[in-house]
Amino acid sequence: TRMHYNQDQATFAKWRQRMRDENYNSVKEDIAIIRQQMQKGEFVEAADRFKAIRPLIEDTMGASGSDGSSHNLSHELGTGITNGLMEQARAHAADPALPSPLSQSVRKADKALELNPSQPFIRQQADTFKAWKKAWNETLSKDVPEIRRLLEKGYLTHGGERFSQVQSAINQGRLPPRHSDPQIVALEELLRKKRQQGAYTVSLSAPSAAAPRPRIWQCRSAND
Repeated sequence: TRMHYNQDQATFAKWRQRMRDENYNSVKEDIAIIRQQMQKGEFVEAADRFKAIRPLIEDTMGASGSDGSSHNLSHELGTGITNGLMEQARAHAADPALPSPLSQSVRKADKALELNPSQPFIRQQADTFKAWKKAWNETLSKDVPEIRRLLEKGYLTHGGERFSQVQSAINQGRLPPRHSDPQIVALEELLRKKRQQGAYTVSLSAPSAAAPRPRIWQCRSAND
């Protein structure tokens, strides 16, 4: 009957809620650690721990927010970790002081993709970081040494053009935003010095214009 059906549904609802509560209680310490790791910027570690407990909190609703709304705990943590990973990946790509910056970017983006395998935007971003890593390694191993060789030999026009091509590739997004990379900064400084030296040499070697001959005024007599 309808009454029995409603009673059964209420029993099942209580049982499901009890299971959710028990699952949540079993990972409460992990959730607290994850929040601490997120505050510290340890998003890779937070992602690994979250991935392990995610099945247990998929249906857990978090405490109501200030506007009275509730939120899914799994969605809250997953979104926060993913955003943190992607922000770090973008920051690493431009960080001039970080060793192996693009490897770090790829690592963070891949970790975000592990949590969101069906998100096309995150997959696209991860692919971009991998393409940047390959292109930048080729730039450092081939283009930078060749540009330096050209500048050292005095081929400033050719070397300057090659350097401008690298800068354009960075500006257009075909290369990562590595304007402040130590090797790029060193090349820019070398090009500046070579151009200054070239201008000084030309200035010294150019013949100076002949000074005008002084006019000689002569006094003439009235009879002249």
